[in-house]
Amino acid sequence: MKIKLSIAALLLAGTAPFAAQAAGIQANLSTSYTNITNSGGGDLWNIDGALGSSLGGSWGAEVTGGYHNSSGTSSGNFGGAISWSGSDYRLAASGNYLNLGGFSIANYGVGGEWFASSQWTLGIRGGGVDGTGSSSGGYVGGEVKFYATPNIVLNGGVDYIDISGASITSEDISAEWLVSQTTPISIFGGYQHTDAGGANLDAFFVGLRIYTNDPAGSALVDRQRGGNLGYLDGMPYLGKIL
Repeated sequence: MKIKLSIAALLLAGTAPFAAQAAGIQANLSTSYTNITNSGGGDLWNIDGALGSSLGGSWGAEVTGGYHNSSGTSSGNFGGAISWSGSDYRLAASGNYLNLGGFSIANYGVGGEWFASSQWTLGIRGGGVDGTGSSSGGYVGGEVKFYATPNIVLNGGVDYIDISGASITSEDISAEWLVSQTTPISIFGGYQHTDAGGANLDAFFVGLRIYTNDPAGSALVDRQRGGNLGYLDGMPYLGKIL
């Protein structure tokens, strides 16, 4: 079942560019696999997508969603954001909802990216959290991107979340390579360490992503800075592995 879901995602990704170009929107779709090496181990499969459009001027809007399966347990998320873009920065207000097999959690907050140079992007985000059983708290995080080439990016990030006194801290490093600018499919992978109240989780992940935002033939750096919001519209709960 897990393998069929991943294959279905790849087939859908192959047709997504034509639909997106026809509608004048920007989108990406990814499928990934995560192996957890401790805390009992386990496998996690993800399908994630984002769909955005300009609202005129510097304003934009985006919706996101995902499906996750771990050892037969399914979960899903959805969310969205409103953004404002400048020549060397982006700002966004976003919200997300995640259901984890009976436990639900929602986050809402703001974030920003600064395109410090042609090679460096700095991002930060933070806000509030509400969970099942009247639990609540907040989160804060940051990310650094270094474009070794216009089509290869190295990422480093950290996120901290506190829910009614229970805290989770995750740190991750990853890389992404846009294999082709004309058929914009990328390969990404990395490592994440998570500390949840003394319980440690180490995970390695790998996946494929397809970009559809115009203009066609753009490099990865242009597609990420001018396309979907990525980190600014993401969930802070477990960093890169969801």
